[in-house]
Amino acid sequence: MTTITALPSPPSRQDPTNFNDRADAFLGALPAFATEANAVASETNTASANAVAANQAVIAATNITKWVSGTTYENGAVVWSPINGLAYRRITASGSGTTDPSADSTNYKQVNGTGDVSTSGNQTIAGVKTFSTPIAVGSGGTGASTASAAFDNIKQAATTTYVGAVELATNEEVQTGTDNTRAVTPASLRASKVITTDISAGTGAFVDLPQIPSWARKITVIFSFISTNGTSPLIMTTAGSTPYFYGTYSTASSTSVATTSVNNSSTFQISGTRIATASYTGNIELYSSGASTFYFKSSIGGGGTDNKLTTSVGYLDPSTATPTIRIATTGSDLFDGGTFILIFE
Repeated sequence: MTTITALPSPPSRQDPTNFNDRADAFLGALPAFATEANAVASETNTASANAVAANQAVIAATNITKWVSGTTYENGAVVWSPINGLAYRRITASGSGTTDPSADSTNYKQVNGTGDVSTSGNQTIAGVKTFSTPIAVGSGGTGASTASAAFDNIKQAATTTYVGAVELATNEEVQTGTDNTRAVTPASLRASKVITTDISAGTGAFVDLPQIPSWARKITVIFSFISTNGTSPLIMTTAGSTPYFYGTYSTASSTSVATTSVNNSSTFQISGTRIATASYTGNIELYSSGASTFYFKSSIGGGGTDNKLTTSVGYLDPSTATPTIRIATTGSDLFDGGTFILIFE
């Protein structure tokens, strides 16, 4: 019988130092594993076929007769089942019946060493077996009658110490960053770090960006051709909490530069006044201190014929370590186009 070589330890994101080496070794071992598993399956099928052939040989050598429904058979009589062709011995008193011996374990037992097998102790099994009661995991079985239930019974969770099954994390779980039992895929990692918010006409007077996760230390908000239907400047604030802004912003045009200080304000202006046909590009960078304080700088410029550039520096106390940044217009202006790109690092 072919022996299946144990697979090496799989890679784990909990062990980034050895991740690449383990991944190479694990994937490199799979072809040999598949070859050995196929060989075992072939040998098992051959053994099963040989057992059936041996049973048929016994039937032929002993001139065993076919079981017939309603016929009376003596205790000890051996007949073969028309359902599966295997031989069965009557183990109860003389009698007749209409149930095929293969389905009548009360009155018949399969012969040629392929009868019922105990679910406890050491057993030598020949032929194909179907157990009425699944063998318990502790006795070497799966404790289940279906593949999915069997896998659920015998699997163990993967840890930094033991190889096992692991569930894939959702994009939301990756973004939250607190789950240490699920695996991260490249797709979910990117989805948790780069989030796009498209703006359509009539979006509203403000846009709430995705909440900042607790693990993020640098947050970049990119303005890609953001526009509104009015001329009022844009402001930054937070949703669901009362923020405090401190800092300065300067708006420069081709003819002047104006600097304004902000002290203990719930909003912070990030652009100058504009013309309705212009759009904004630029970015805001926020740096988390690890608590509820963020240092920021921004550079937002107007496109088209609006040549104003507003730069700012300062810090934000949003009263929470995981705030939701809100970009808003002043007055009744509405956002009507462009894209916000949010990057967490």
